[in-house]
Amino acid sequence: MIKIFKLFFFFFCLFLAFISGKHFRNDNDMVQKSNENELPQYLIDEINYAHHPNSVHKYLTEAIVKYLIKNNIYFTGISFHEGGLIGLGLSESSITNLHLVNGLPLYDLGLEQTPVINLEPLQGSITLRSLGLRGSLVVDLEPIDHLPIKDIDISNTAITNILPLQNMPLEILMMDNVKIQDFSIITNIPLRVLSFKNVTITNLNVLANMQDLEIHLTPQLYTEEEFEKLKTYPLKSINDIPRELWDVYDLYRRKTW
Repeated sequence: MIKIFKLFFFFFCLFLAFISGKHFRNDNDMVQKSNENELPQYLIDEINYAHHPNSVHKYLTEAIVKYLIKNNIYFTGISFHEGGLIGLGLSESSITNLHLVNGLPLYDLGLEQTPVINLEPLQGSITLRSLGLRGSLVVDLEPIDHLPIKDIDISNTAITNILPLQNMPLEILMMDNVKIQDFSIITNIPLRVLSFKNVTITNLNVLANMQDLEIHLTPQLYTEEEFEKLKTYPLKSINDIPRELWDVYDLYRRKTW
């Protein structure tokens, strides 16, 4: 009788362990799903409170830091902007899934030197104004082509198509060391600053009608004749040298670029 009872008790414990394990796994699945697709409630509360005129950003900072650390996200800085918007620096972090920042009221986001590939989680970031992708693994800008971004850096990436940029109110475009073939859409963008160092634009006429544009380039990639033609365009400056000083400096042969 005792043996039967012990056997029954053994199987009963196994049953309880199975139920507990299943429940534990479900809880983990819920937590993982929550981490991937939505922000925790404590962070949402702080974000909502940040819009209050008497709010103290210190508490929102603490909430964001807690959230980032919990998800093992290395960050380089947090800043705040008018309207409770957030600047978040994730440069050189190991973040790969941008669902983790989806829902934050982002004003600027630094993803330089990160393994991020997919920008689709940023599709709803309608407050985003500045995006740093330099050295990241991003190759496609189409997911963010509707965002009101004014400043973007795609330097040192494998991006080859900049057509999605024409839908943005861009003012600053940094695209050094890229393999882009078609630059014609640049003429449709209200740029103030354009950097294309170590990049050869085969048809410089795309810059011919761009008023007061500051450009940064590598002169040695162009012939002296092409460079002289460039100086006839209504540009504001070339490599930080204003138009009024172009005749003073030998821009083409300067070694300090």
